[in-house]
Amino acid sequence: MTLRASLVTAVVGAALATSFGCKSNLAERMQKAGDEREKDAAAKAKGLVEEWEKGLASSFPAASAPRASKEDPAMIGWRRAGKDEEFAKRAEAMITEFGDTKAGELLKEGRLLFDASFRFWVGTELAYLKEGAGAAPDPSAPTAKKDEIPRRRTPIMEYAGILRQFLQKHPESPFAPVAAFDLFFLPIAHFYKAPDYFGVGRITSFTPYYQILWDFPRKELEEYEYYRDRLMKEKVPGFGEKLPFEFRDLAVQKPWLEKLAVSIGEAKKTLAGSPLAATLDRFDADVKAAAAKIVIPEEYPVLAGTRSTIAASPYTVLVVGPKGVSFETDKPGGDEERESKELLPANAKLDYAPAKLEDGLKKALSDLAMRQTDRQYLEDLDLHAAGTVPVSILEPISRGLIAREATWFDLVARRREDGTLRLKRIPLILPEKQAESRAYTTPLGKWSCTFVGNTSDPNSDAKIPPEKAVAAVFDDGKQAAPMLLGETTGEAPAAVKHDANALGGLLTFVYDREGPVVLGFHESVNQAQMHEVFNAVAYKECTATPECKGKMVLRPDLLLMVCR
Repeated sequence: MTLRASLVTAVVGAALATSFGCKSNLAERMQKAGDEREKDAAAKAKGLVEEWEKGLASSFPAASAPRASKEDPAMIGWRRAGKDEEFAKRAEAMITEFGDTKAGELLKEGRLLFDASFRFWVGTELAYLKEGAGAAPDPSAPTAKKDEIPRRRTPIMEYAGILRQFLQKHPESPFAPVAAFDLFFLPIAHFYKAPDYFGVGRITSFTPYYQILWDFPRKELEEYEYYRDRLMKEKVPGFGEKLPFEFRDLAVQKPWLEKLAVSIGEAKKTLAGSPLAATLDRFDADVKAAAAKIVIPEEYPVLAGTRSTIAASPYTVLVVGPKGVSFETDKPGGDEERESKELLPANAKLDYAPAKLEDGLKKALSDLAMRQTDRQYLEDLDLHAAGTVPVSILEPISRGLIAREATWFDLVARRREDGTLRLKRIPLILPEKQAESRAYTTPLGKWSCTFVGNTSDPNSDAKIPPEKAVAAVFDDGKQAAPMLLGETTGEAPAAVKHDANALGGLLTFVYDREGPVVLGFHESVNQAQMHEVFNAVAYKECTATPECKGKMVLRPDLLLMVCR
């Protein structure tokens, strides 16, 4: 190689080396700049969330803070004022700056999250419309005050779904704390809002928050009561299964509050170091105090079981049990308040004096008639008698009701066989005047029986008690003496051959016979024994129409008597 060739080779090599070196340095610088932008974008996203947390924490209301508005308690007003719309706009500006980075995708998700939060807590404004459906916005409508502008808010379960989905897809996102706090806070918010609701509205208002806290979805078109009972059975097994139906709405709130307290404890770990951690002690103290105040009543009196599907009346109730006899009804003019008046004191033996019971009931009804204009309270009495109470009380109660021209006497018990424990009643019609006692000769001896009520049409002109009927007299709720009443005497012409020691024998005897059925119970038989027999005979399968086929319906001709 010549000297000239060597020089050329050296120069070219040096140039190439310089070129490669420059490109390499440029790539390194570009990579470094890109990394810095990623760090800068992530830091600004994290800073945005920290600023949101600090803003919320700094405005946390004091325990003595007044309501935020007519609609919102202070705690919900606090969350609504979280400036989520402003933070969504700031996240949008960052996307413009860092849209070409990986963190830019996180910023986009964060912007959507803040927007969703704003749409739930505050909502989007709705334009005022002219009268008529589908009318165009009225440009001449006056401008409303900001807090009066109608808004459309995202439904609670839709928003909870957005939060869950965000946390599943982006568990490491700098915006995850926003989603986690709101998902945690939703049930807390309702805890403070719930006292604003009343009656059934308050009860059902908890449904979405049961779903959120327990992550237990409600089935499509599932009624509240069925959802509540399914929830207790699956999420709080053993709790509430034997509770009376009317206590379950209160009962389910206790484990819900206890679960809420657990979630607050978990939040103390996940929010450690966050400014929002300072809010948790208040939540914790308020929730635990509320849970401690819930006392679930015991069933009293413990009623018998029934097959009836007719809801018990909420008007006038006579309660009989070992704690005494009380007369209960609504306070005149009161919304849901009840009043109770003692007619007879506690009696552990349950041998309440018939005359005192009758007189006490008549006086209570007379007093009620002086201040109650609604006849429903005076014409219908629901009897809530403990299963251990003897049926002898039915006679003086019936007499007292007839004396005050009542129409209905309802035997109330619980639907125990289907697990609902709902209060249901068997409605009995009272005669216009007290029926005379009738003497019946039975295989169990001669009995004097007094008519108490029947399931017939109140407009029926049938003779009570009937001269022709299938009859059965019980001396202990199980031992029966079925017979056919004679043409005129009311006595059995002859003992009917059947299994008198089994309820099944009685059902076979009366089930397919047409016409009245008389059931007489010795005065010592208790309510539980009476209900078992009475329900078995009272309900028969409907065959009248295709629509009712297979359903159990109340016999229209069943008569109840108390015997001695």
